[in-house]
Amino acid sequence: MVAALTDTLERMLEAVIDRDLASRLREVYLACGNCIDNLALINLVKFEPAGHDDGSADLSMWEEMAPALSATVVAVNSLCEDIEFHFPKSRSRVTQFGSDTSDERLEGEAAVVFRSVADRLREEVTEVGEFMRRPELLGSRWRLLGELQRLRADLRSKVGDAFYLSALAMGSVRRDAIVPGFDTDVRRAVVFRATAADVCRFVETALQKPTEVRQKAAAISSNFEVFANMPAWKHVRAEAKREMLYARQQLSAVAAMPNAQADVVTSVVTPVVNHLRAIAKKQTEELLFAHDLEAWSNALLHIDQARLHMSLETRSGLQQLEAALTNADKLRGRNDAADLIVRRVRKESSDARPDEPIVMWVEALHEAMVAIRFA
Repeated sequence: MVAALTDTLERMLEAVIDRDLASRLREVYLACGNCIDNLALINLVKFEPAGHDDGSADLSMWEEMAPALSATVVAVNSLCEDIEFHFPKSRSRVTQFGSDTSDERLEGEAAVVFRSVADRLREEVTEVGEFMRRPELLGSRWRLLGELQRLRADLRSKVGDAFYLSALAMGSVRRDAIVPGFDTDVRRAVVFRATAADVCRFVETALQKPTEVRQKAAAISSNFEVFANMPAWKHVRAEAKREMLYARQQLSAVAAMPNAQADVVTSVVTPVVNHLRAIAKKQTEELLFAHDLEAWSNALLHIDQARLHMSLETRSGLQQLEAALTNADKLRGRNDAADLIVRRVRKESSDARPDEPIVMWVEALHEAMVAIRFA
């Protein structure tokens, strides 16, 4: 399957006066898109062990995973060859940014970005050949999967960087408007962050309840099992999956103990909660800044409109409150204090009448947005 460029990027390329340069840029962008797509199609989930203790990554497993390893190398090498063909060092017309003509500047910046990223891609893909020489990977299928996940994510991220930074030389543009697969990655990160936040909140609430220890262990184990059957589970990193599978095994043992201690449950589930929060934090920092800033700004905009409607007594404030809540929901998992307020406002306002006073809910939601900070 050949990747397609977005309409936004096609328009930017059409504006390039040097048509040979535009053609070469287009070919490399298509190669970048194909590389991103090919890396995304490599299915690592099917190699996951069923349980926490997976034994060793023996020769049969290496043979089973060989196609995925080979596909990774082929996808990256193919892109690097295309970059070298269309932007070879010998062809570069400028060596510094800021040339006199815009097309020369564009070619110079694009060439520097593409070649720099290609060098780093080659360095990272050589790691695949080193995997079989690393004892810690030879001894664990989970660790090998974790390394493959990390490597694939890093490779896709670097290809996306090449796509984005080179396009910026043509004009200001949002990353999600041009980079293939980035909008999908953002949606998945939003779902994972929200789901992980719900799981962590359930666990932390369960730990604080004065419930009998065995019932508490069984309830948390059941919640982990539900999470493992949700779409967000597919995008959990291998190490976190292994941690949760181990926790479920331990919780099942605790649930069967007649004299189980509460601190045992806490010690079992705390690493899982910390791991999920760490993954969500990383995704927030690396993928969701622009998404969150837009949702936050829209929520504040609707809050301001709700205030205006209240002052004019138009009875349309509730509609704006609901719009603000919709945007606030997109931020679930970013800030615990804000999540608590948003849940309360949504619950209390769910059955409100159009003529019902909403000032308390609007101001509470504003408080929630104020609790969120952007660096």
